[in-house]
Amino acid sequence: HSFPTRRSSDLDPRMKEGLFMLMRLRWGGALLFAFLMALAAQEVSATPPPGYYLVWSDEFTGSSLDLSKWWCWLGPDHQATDVPQAVTVSNGCLIITCFNTNTAYYSGTVSSQGLFCYGYYEANIEWNGQPGMWSAFWMNSPNTGLYDGNPSCSGAEVDICEHRYTDTGNVDYINNQVQQAVHWDNEAVDEKTAIIGPIGTNLGAGFHTYGLLWNSANYSFYIDGSETWSTNAGLSARTGEVTLSSELENGWAGNIPANGYGNQATSTTTMVLDYVRIYAPTTTVFW
Repeated sequence: HSFPTRRSSDLDPRMKEGLFMLMRLRWGGALLFAFLMALAAQEVSATPPPGYYLVWSDEFTGSSLDLSKWWCWLGPDHQATDVPQAVTVSNGCLIITCFNTNTAYYSGTVSSQGLFCYGYYEANIEWNGQPGMWSAFWMNSPNTGLYDGNPSCSGAEVDICEHRYTDTGNVDYINNQVQQAVHWDNEAVDEKTAIIGPIGTNLGAGFHTYGLLWNSANYSFYIDGSETWSTNAGLSARTGEVTLSSELENGWAGNIPANGYGNQATSTTTMVLDYVRIYAPTTTVFW
């Protein structure tokens, strides 16, 4: 059966008004949804403090690691061997994968080609960890510990965030948290540490931003744009390199699974970075 087509001009006025209201609600809802999505994206991708400008970044838009910005670590590293094959770039992200071939385990670490000092540092990271995996976004001065008792001159290691799936011996599940720390003085003799954590909630799912604001007064740490901790302990005035690492630490980071993580093609044990950005104070000439 066929029915005559009804034009809008033929509709009852009350029906026309209802249709127009429905259209307005649909468009309004779409705009509201888009606004909320944009707001959520802004919350994940935090902005630098006022007075800072972007001086260095990697958005990982290519198909391989940009060797003008990073260099790869090579050789034994705790319970694995650092190899370039563990570091890949795909779909706008840097991916560091822990994997094994039989009883041989492999991991990846990269450090910045440049050295940096005071500024705001931020990375957007997703953790896909397993017991035994220890991943981090951190900084270290090449001179750390050189002048014992004087971190201002010799520098320090600043762990902007460290992530483990479990604690020692797989006892505590800490996948949804990270820790933040500063280490200074001679590591082998009398290393000093200031630390907070594990802290945070729901950090084991999706991307989250981790930041460090470093100036001549203190270090301030951030998660998703909110300050989590501030300290002047081990305050360095020396330049350092930015490092991204996924190491295997059997024990402190939990126990490596009996069958490992799978080979490079099948392992899902990864640290994924959407970007790394460095902002300098507008009052300071870039280092």
